Amino acid sequence: MSNSRTKKSSRASDYGWFVRRFGVNQNVMPECRVWNQMLNRCFNAKVAEYARYGGRGIFVCARWTPKGLAEGRRCTSRERRVAFLNFMSDMGRRPSADYSIEREDNNLGYSKTNCVWATATTQGNNKRNNRMLTFRGKTQTAAQWCRELQVSRYAILRRIDVLGWSVDEALAKPVRNDLTHTQIAEIVRRVRAGESRRDVANVFGVTQQTVGRFVRAHGVVRSDR
Repeated sequence: MSNSRTKKSSRASDYGWFVRRFGVNQNVMPECRVWNQMLNRCFNAKVAEYARYGGRGIFVCARWTPKGLAEGRRCTSRERRVAFLNFMSDMGRRPSADYSIEREDNNLGYSKTNCVWATATTQGNNKRNNRMLTFRGKTQTAAQWCRELQVSRYAILRRIDVLGWSVDEALAKPVRNDLTHTQIAEIVRRVRAGESRRDVANVFGVTQQTVGRFVRAHGVVRSDR
């Protein structure tokens, strides 16, 4: 009887602390789903994402991992509850539904020192296969540079990989100067023939705005998307 009371008291104390701090039961929190998915990626070899996480040595810190899971046995409710409380104590609530958990160093595991809540855009910038470019003392992904300079990513990478330009040359020179008169004429011809500006822009490595400028200059008035 005493042992049963102790367990109930401990459980009530955990939940009471949780509700007082976060204002809601953990079972209905989106953060609980994020936490479960994180554990699955790192411990469950049956899920598709395991190869990119647990399969390559990405771990979840002991503080966020239920003891039973770390020991390879069935977890108790108490162990899961304690681990999730630790996770929430370290991470806090996510700012909005647009945020999910992100590892700042993709070669390290999930822990308080390596994790933040981040948007999909931020996470996309941090992917292992992103191309990092350093220009004027600043390092960003190719996608970030293209957004900042308002140029096409295809054009920048074409300059570097196909034309053999340095990163400084590729990012400093306006994209529109890349094209010959023949290429510009071909852009206009394709739009007149019905191709979308987006597809033509991707083929020639320029922005849709550049395609639009060439089209307007040659008297094409169609509104391609």
